[in-house]
Amino acid sequence: MFAHRLLWLTPCTLLWKKDNALAVVDGETGKLLKTVPLGQRPRGVALSKDQTLLYVAASDDDTIQILDIKTLKVIGGITVW
Repeated sequence: MFAHRLLWLTPCTLLWKKDNALAVVDGETGKLLKTVPLGQRPRGVALSKDQTLLYVAASDDDTIQILDIKTLKVIGGITVW
């Protein structure tokens, strides 16, 4: 549902560090469409080459969370040290 908008908004994706969430915003109106709960203190975001996955670094959890672009659900994670 949000995939086309999220891909378009990737350069201005909002991470709410204090709320531990990713905000999905309508690019034309600025209206908040959805928040996605994440790990502690999300910082960086990267889109996979095929544009199907979104990687979000949760620095206080020492993880990179993997979100499915179509559903905006966390589908996995990578522990980093």
